[in-house]
Amino acid sequence: MKQFLCVFNVTKTRFFVLALLLVFVTNTKAQIDVPIGTGTVGNTTTTYPNPMQDYFEGSRSQFLYLASELVAGGMTSPGFINSIKYNVITLNTGTFPAVEQYTIRIGGSSITTLGTTTWENVPTTVFGPIDYTAVIGINTLTFSSPFFWNGTDNIIIEICNGDPNNSTYISYTQNPIIPWTTGLSFNGSHS
Repeated sequence: MKQFLCVFNVTKTRFFVLALLLVFVTNTKAQIDVPIGTGTVGNTTTTYPNPMQDYFEGSRSQFLYLASELVAGGMTSPGFINSIKYNVITLNTGTFPAVEQYTIRIGGSSITTLGTTTWENVPTTVFGPIDYTAVIGINTLTFSSPFFWNGTDNIIIEICNGDPNNSTYISYTQNPIIPWTTGLSFNGSHS
């Protein structure tokens, strides 16, 4: 995805993903929410990382979720991931609240930490691109096609946004605030 701006801001934070890899299908076709993280306070309206950033015209972020975290959250066997949820605690208060051309990609990986100057290849687009307007509370982003988790790989979520064809108006304002978890033993986010 063409970006207007890529800000490199490597942190050891993790967004509280209420039911990160949700709607996990098992043999009985049961759906479960898998919460990852325990954060209660997150970014500000102008800081990163943020999975729904809108402070700049465009961005790219990657978030790493270890298989051990997924298993601890309740994903105990291989299956399909159908959506991801983010808990928005404060909305963007600007005049253009939509995150333009919001796109989510997902992929399995054996890496155990994100690099500080490199990007991982995340091949599968599962959401967007659409202009997405967040709401207070749980935002469920349902994938256009499920992602099959093999039960052992770590997962990388890549989120991009920005309208590369926009040269006539300002379409960015502020980030919504989304809780994160700090103090990870690995680099879990890269913006």
